[in-house]
Amino acid sequence: MNKKAAAVPIKRAPRRGKVKARIMAELQPRLMSEAEAAYLRDVQAFIEFAKRNGLTFQATVNPLLSDLNEIIRDGFDFGQALSRGFKPKVSKYAQITSEDFGENDEEP
Repeated sequence: MNKKAAAVPIKRAPRRGKVKARIMAELQPRLMSEAEAAYLRDVQAFIEFAKRNGLTFQATVNPLLSDLNEIIRDGFDFGQALSRGFKPKVSKYAQITSEDFGENDEEP
């Protein structure tokens, strides 16, 4: 006698689109904090530093991607990332002056 096994409902993982929609719904628009603005000024200065000093594309993009991956882990909450110990690889570049790395004839 063959008895049919009782059907066990399979719990499916949420679809990728639904997960993305939930995450996006959690990201409420808000004004940029002073710490976030300061970080972006450092990013701008770092890119300018890299261009003026002949850094490769890879050497320029690698620390930026590393920082962004860490920030994304906390749902783009820069303060939360800092509170869990995140230390940006791109930092303090906005404080560097032309005397620190030399002049360049190119327009910024």
